[in-house]
Amino acid sequence: MILLDGEKSTRMYRKFDDYLATAGKSATRGAKSRLVVEARKAAIAYRDGSGEAGALAEVSDAKWTDYLDAVWRAVVPHAGKLTVEMLGGEADAGAFDRIARLYVDRNAAGRGAGIANTSRNAIAGWIAEGLEEFETNSEIARRIIAESEKAAEWRSATIGLTESHAAGYLGAWSGALQTLRGWVKIWAAPRARGITCDQHKSAHGQRRGLREAFHVANDYEISVDPTRDEMAYPGDGERGARASNVINCRCDMELRRP
Repeated sequence: MILLDGEKSTRMYRKFDDYLATAGKSATRGAKSRLVVEARKAAIAYRDGSGEAGALAEVSDAKWTDYLDAVWRAVVPHAGKLTVEMLGGEADAGAFDRIARLYVDRNAAGRGAGIANTSRNAIAGWIAEGLEEFETNSEIARRIIAESEKAAEWRSATIGLTESHAAGYLGAWSGALQTLRGWVKIWAAPRARGITCDQHKSAHGQRRGLREAFHVANDYEISVDPTRDEMAYPGDGERGARASNVINCRCDMELRRP
């Protein structure tokens, strides 16, 4: 995340990236647990005669809002303090806690509802498939559980890595601002081996002042919609960026002296 010079820069990269990798694994585990539990509750409700409405009611927006609260309020402060230390300053831990709390207050409910709605749509689809096959309630319940467990493998990674990555770079961006040293930020392709972010290759190398926005297009969509979204950091959705520019973004933000 930090680009200075030489060996010190490499160590800084590794320390920040290692933290984000650890945070991502933790967030993924938490997401997977929630996905499996909500699907099992939905399956039981359907099996016991509550119908589709009863099954879908077992998916809670509030539980996903709580999940996002936990992820962002853990990752933003840690990433922020780590960034300030890397840049040679003394972190105000309270400031990062406030930044995380404000982000959660503004965004977690909406993002949580989006995750919950995706779960409801999936469960409704599995029920419809079961009905088409003339399955019993118990058979449809088993279908919900089996399909949800398969989907949880990739959905949990999508949720956990998206949220932890974005939270990490909110912390990094806020940490750079806290140092009051006028760093230049650069949108960069992912460094970790085996990780790509193909939808943002055209944004690679954009250079901005800390308070200026990157202008990011989704390369998969640009032939149909050439719109470029304003984003303060990779994963930033607060300036109206499309979900496709936020979800699964694994880009880095490098910081250099002007």
